[in-house]
Amino acid sequence: MHPPHFDPTIRLFTEEDVHGVYELSRACFVDRANTEAFIRRRYAPHRQPAVRVVLAEADGLLIGAQAVTLLPFFIEGREEPVAVFTDGMTHPNYRNRGVFRRVLHEAQQQAFDLGAAMLMTMPNDASLPAFRKSGLWQILPDRYLHVLPLDMPGFFRDRGLPSFLAAGLGLLSGLRLLDSGAAPAEGVREVADLTCLAADLNTLAAAAARRIGGMMCRRDLAFLRWRFCGNPTWQYRYFISYDPAGRVQGYIVTTTERRLGTLVSYLVDMLCVGSAAVPLRLVSHAASTMRAGGARLFGIIASSAWLESVLRKAGFWKVPQFAAPRRFHTAYAVNPRRPDLATLAARTTAWFLSLADFDTI
Repeated sequence: MHPPHFDPTIRLFTEEDVHGVYELSRACFVDRANTEAFIRRRYAPHRQPAVRVVLAEADGLLIGAQAVTLLPFFIEGREEPVAVFTDGMTHPNYRNRGVFRRVLHEAQQQAFDLGAAMLMTMPNDASLPAFRKSGLWQILPDRYLHVLPLDMPGFFRDRGLPSFLAAGLGLLSGLRLLDSGAAPAEGVREVADLTCLAADLNTLAAAAARRIGGMMCRRDLAFLRWRFCGNPTWQYRYFISYDPAGRVQGYIVTTTERRLGTLVSYLVDMLCVGSAAVPLRLVSHAASTMRAGGARLFGIIASSAWLESVLRKAGFWKVPQFAAPRRFHTAYAVNPRRPDLATLAARTTAWFLSLADFDTI
């Protein structure tokens, strides 16, 4: 039992803390803990993008952590530095003691010291209350999960139903898989290495930002490598759409996990320019690949009304929030020195977000 006046030490991460952070991650996430190599690579001082990790220490253990990474965002077409909060953790034995609120407060100060115009994160259910109580953070409405059925008979079999019932319910589910008429694989390729596409991806990010016009992390090669390529916890796959001249029109990133007894693939990130046919071709190609790999469902959160309409054409269903086991909260805070951003940030439709902004998939 903790003493009444529990007062952990709050300090910044050093390279000597790699193993301690790994042990904290293991205590919080078990088999999905970040590896020591990943922690060393992503959070070592003097690495780019700029990062600071706030730690809480007590009883000789690291009991809390919050990483703050400064990433370039497009805000109405101009670049601004935004601090993205990832890997928030509190040791299970020290929860409900105010540890995370202390860590969060210090992390906010570190973010502003780095020059962040805004702070943003997609907190999980456990950490959301601390953001609500902070007095600085605002909470946007939850993002809805959209699901494309890939193999409903297989899904119902995974739920323990006999094969004949599973087949019947699969047919009754009204499966619609990409009924838009778009050619599923035309101009789409899966690639293993994004490095050779650096210039194309940078151009795509700028063009998409001009079209979107709100707030979006600059999804260039540097971001994709930071978020996906160096993360050993998940196996990500990359699908690229090309126009007839060989120019990149868009990409999607997918991953797959076994969740609640069935294999689920996620469309983790997507960025496209051009007509609605581009994301439809990408989704069609990826969905066919995921289904061939045994996935029963394909999930995504919609980043805009435009994308939501595209997903409907592709056969995705909006999952009611009461039926979704995972919630996708969004929290942001405006630097008090930048009140000019407050009105834009308060608009839910101004944010371009995907599961790439949610750091646990």
